[in-house]
Amino acid sequence: MVGLIHRISVSIAKKVLPDPMALGLKENIVIRQSPSAGQIKKHGMTIKTFRDQPVFVFNKPKNGEPILYFCHGGGFITGMFKEYYDAVGRLQKQVGIPVICADYPMPPETDAQGLLDFNLACFRNVRETYPDSPIIISGDSAGGHMTMTLTQALSKQEREAVSAIFPLFAVVDMSRPFDDEPYHREEALLKKENMQGVRDRFIGDFAKTDPVISPIYGDLTDLPPVHIYSADKDPLYQDSLDLEAAFKANGQAHTHHIYEGYGHDFILFFPTPDGTKGLAKLAGHMRESLGLT
Repeated sequence: MVGLIHRISVSIAKKVLPDPMALGLKENIVIRQSPSAGQIKKHGMTIKTFRDQPVFVFNKPKNGEPILYFCHGGGFITGMFKEYYDAVGRLQKQVGIPVICADYPMPPETDAQGLLDFNLACFRNVRETYPDSPIIISGDSAGGHMTMTLTQALSKQEREAVSAIFPLFAVVDMSRPFDDEPYHREEALLKKENMQGVRDRFIGDFAKTDPVISPIYGDLTDLPPVHIYSADKDPLYQDSLDLEAAFKANGQAHTHHIYEGYGHDFILFFPTPDGTKGLAKLAGHMRESLGLT
């Protein structure tokens, strides 16, 4: 059952949260914020650069020790921003392994293929730097999309180095009309009036069923173990159900963990007792997938 504190927090968030997606669409820009000095210290962050893009490292990786390669969300409109640094920092502390999170280029800086090419090259750079480290690939929302397309783009040998993938509250099918997505009172982060513009800008000149746009139409076989996380009041919930159905049909190893009564991405952006409990479940599952106690 959803707790009272969480319900109140969602109600307040719907009224006071800024809408960077709307601004990004209006100005046709990517919205980004740098971390504060306090956040850098609090989360043990270092900032590196790859192909002129910042890469944020939470805690210091060591070759041979596990790493979480995390793809941030934001509707392909927003990059890393104030709340995201804290969200990823909380995740890093819960899982207890270093996190590498690239602030990848997005339209209009590049197109969907360029975005994927960057993440593929960045991931391969991480593998070259830490060749003996087991890696989890994960991401939320648009980052869940990148989790799927990145893994699909890896070679068989590269996939063998990936312990598991965790698409969280992911969008995987942009061919379905956005009007088909129900919006519940529990939803605070996604606004229906932004969704068509978000999709149109990302899709560009690609076909909606191109796997780089909708990874559910890509190769869904021979992937590392896949662990889907979703919430049944999330407008993107159907994407997770469809992904699960595809895996059931082809025999791909997977699990699906559904938070009932919650909206989009709540475990990362709502540090309420409910969100904290949900994040702990995810972190424990990630540790289990790595064989950590």
